[in-house]
Amino acid sequence: MPQLTGIEALKQLKSKYPDIKVLFVSVYGPDQYLYPIVKAGGLGLLDKSPARGELLYAINEAMEGRQYFGPQYNNEQVAAIIDQYDAAPVTYKPDPSKIPTDIEDKILLLIGDGLTSQEIADKLSRSRRTIDTHRQDIMRKFELANLNKLIAFAARYLFYKTP
Repeated sequence: MPQLTGIEALKQLKSKYPDIKVLFVSVYGPDQYLYPIVKAGGLGLLDKSPARGELLYAINEAMEGRQYFGPQYNNEQVAAIIDQYDAAPVTYKPDPSKIPTDIEDKILLLIGDGLTSQEIADKLSRSRRTIDTHRQDIMRKFELANLNKLIAFAARYLFYKTP
C-alpha cells in the first residue's frame, strides 16, 4: 500500500469503526507482524496462498472475535509472543536529547508496521545495508539491547506518532 502502512490503515479503521474485525494477508509470515497487528487491534494474518479451507476458517475465527495467525500458532503461543514483546521495558517518550532523524523516523514507523530491513530498503529506495546501519544507530541512540526491544519500541513509536 503506497499511501498508508497496514497498521496505519487499521488504526484509522478502528477509530471510525471500533468493532471492525480485520485480518491481514501477506506474503510474509506472522513472525515480525504478529505484535504490531495485535497491538493495533487486528485479529490475524494469513499467507497470500492459504491452505485449502484456511481462509474461511480464519474469517470465521475473526467473526467470532478470535485471533488466527496460522496453524503453527495456538492461543498460548500468540499470548507468549505478545508477553515477550510487552516485557521489553521500552516505551517511546519524546526526549529532546534523543530525537530521531527524518530517516530514523521513517525507519521506526516501518519497523513498527512489521517491515523487514529488505522491505524498508525497497520502500525507501535504499540498500539493505544502509537500513541495517540506521537500525543499529537507532538501537544505540535509544539503548535497545536486541531486536525484540527494537520492534517493541518501534511499535510504541508508531502508536505515538499516528493518530
